[in-house]
Order: sequence, then structure tokens, then C-alpha cells
Amino acid sequence: MGTKNKRHYIAVFKQDAVNYYHSSDKSMAKVAEELQVSQASINNWIQNAKKNDGIVIFQYIDGFYNTRRTHSTCGLESPNNNEMSNLT
Repeated sequence: MGTKNKRHYIAVFKQDAVNYYHSSDKSMAKVAEELQVSQASINNWIQNAKKNDGIVIFQYIDGFYNTRRTHSTCGLESPNNNEMSNLT
């Protein structure tokens, strides 16, 4: 019984591979062949990138956009400004 050596790739390589796949018209199998990685690896990297993109978008909306944009329920103030004016 032989053991298969698992190759480890740095994050920059994974992100570049995902970007290359999305920017080319090539199949996942062709990109994997060109980069000499498994198709399963490319697929996993793409799925992880989608998850990370969703987290970044959520953090922007929840942490920046929603706290600074004006809301009609706050008298057209941002939630942050409304809260500060209510404290004083």
C-alpha cells in the first residue's frame, strides 16, 4: 500500500489559478492540466473563493454601508449619527 504525497500550494497560487480559470474560456480540466494540479483542487479553490467573496461582501454591507447610509427611520441620518445624537 503506497501513500500518496499531498501537494500544498500557497494562497497566491490558488487565487491566481481561480482568476485564470474565470478569465479564460478553458474548461476546468484544461486549466488543471496546464497548471499541473488536479481538477478537484481547482474546483475546491473556486468554491472556497466563492465563500470568501460572500464573506467580504457581507462585511462591507454590515460593517460599512449599513452604518453610514441614511435611513428614513432615523430622520434621514446614518445609524451611527442618530445613535450619537441620542446619547447627548
